[in-house]
Amino acid sequence: MSTRLQVVVIDISWRKKTERELLRVNRQIHAIMECDEAIIHSNDETELFSDVCRILCTSVEYQVAVVGVVENDDAKSIRPLVWYGADEYVIKGK
Repeated sequence: MSTRLQVVVIDISWRKKTERELLRVNRQIHAIMECDEAIIHSNDETELFSDVCRILCTSVEYQVAVVGVVENDDAKSIRPLVWYGADEYVIKGK
């Protein structure tokens, strides 16, 4: 009696990479839809900017989001107006 063994190996790394990419794109689309809602319901610029920063950190999972204004100095430095995220401590310059 003869024994036969057959082994099949399937590489699914491309599938896992595609799933991660699809998840990332879906998060971005969801964030865009949330930002659209924020635009519709905002009462002023500061509220809108704050909402957009929050959406980017919670939906897209950015570590920090900042909206700033370019100063009229020689260095064209940027002054943060609103921010959201884990690096808030660094942005405030503490």
